[in-house]
Amino acid sequence: MTATPAHLALDTNRLWEDALHTLRSNREVMLVLAGVFVLLPTLAILFFWPFPEPKPDELFAVFLQRIGTYSDQTWWQWVAVLGLQTLGVQTMLTVIADPSRPTVKAALVKAVAAFASLFAAIVAVSVLASLVLSIVIAVGSAFGSFPLALLATVLGTVAALYLLARFALIAPLVQLEGIRNPFAALRQSLALTRGCGWQLLGFMVLLYIAVYVVAWLAGAVILLFASLFAPADALQLLQKVLQALSQAAMVPVFAGVLAGLYRQLGGAAA
Repeated sequence: MTATPAHLALDTNRLWEDALHTLRSNREVMLVLAGVFVLLPTLAILFFWPFPEPKPDELFAVFLQRIGTYSDQTWWQWVAVLGLQTLGVQTMLTVIADPSRPTVKAALVKAVAAFASLFAAIVAVSVLASLVLSIVIAVGSAFGSFPLALLATVLGTVAALYLLARFALIAPLVQLEGIRNPFAALRQSLALTRGCGWQLLGFMVLLYIAVYVVAWLAGAVILLFASLFAPADALQLLQKVLQALSQAAMVPVFAGVLAGLYRQLGGAAA
């Protein structure tokens, strides 16, 4: 596979239509995989290790301390959830984009075989994005000006998100092309997204906002209806279930987009 020419723009309309077609064609298996690898782990976190919420009249420093304690005590649960979700995305990609059209069992076996490489690549990208964000914020804050610090935070966030967009293809490359060297996958993703990084970032941000807004509106309507007859405890339970469902809905959508992106930017035809 060769790198995409820099002058070739990303066709976002085609990308979205491809993702929708892929999701419709594989909706049953995608729902099952989303339930197993996203919904259930997310529910476990929300019910057994919920994120701390600020208390009335609590000092912000105290709240931050509670968050730190929570992170120290539950980091392995969050790593496990991230690992399961990663495995789920890998399996989804194999089912919907692998030319050999493997069964779910075969796709899962392939996902397990490639998991360590992809997880290492994700960690590398996360560290790099965090480093860029920290450096930009530190430089902006060094002048002691709040406006400059705020501007640096915005610029650093945009730069970090841009890096994430440029590395968006690492999952398809590792899973579908069998690239086991994480840094080789990073280099290939950079090559394939050259010239369309900002366009891809804009598309991903708009997609995330759209999916989030739809999920939020649907959840708000359900909660409003349920509040007419359900007690407060039941509403809290329902809110957690809806939160997990929204997360489970997002992952297959982004998996479909990744598959379409891989096919469009030089991947194997499907």
